[in-house]
Amino acid sequence: MKAMRVHYFYAQNWPARIWIVVVPSLCVVLMASALGSPPEIAGFQAAAKSYLFLLGLALFLGICVAALLGPFILGPLYHYRAELNGYPFQPGDRVEILVGANCGRVVRVVEEWAFRGGELRVDLGEF
Repeated sequence: MKAMRVHYFYAQNWPARIWIVVVPSLCVVLMASALGSPPEIAGFQAAAKSYLFLLGLALFLGICVAALLGPFILGPLYHYRAELNGYPFQPGDRVEILVGANCGRVVRVVEEWAFRGGELRVDLGEF
């Protein structure tokens, strides 16, 4: 099977990258819309500082929410994608490496390391 764009999309970890940017950004946008427009008059420096503080707090909380909910949202997504790609792999299966120094090579699976989350050990030959 030839690797398609969606395979590279998941192999390069784009869903997690998008998640970690979108969720905190959404929290900041929601907080900004709830607070209204920032104060524009120079005499209201304290209000402007509190406005920026609240937006920073929203960013921090958004990062925390993304980190806490990410495994519950992204975990099943990555697992489903792995099953579509033929997971679980058995020793002797041939797989193509999509990212890293050996990108594009088709190699044979030697063993699966269950204690490391199902990582595969592959035979790269005498390279």
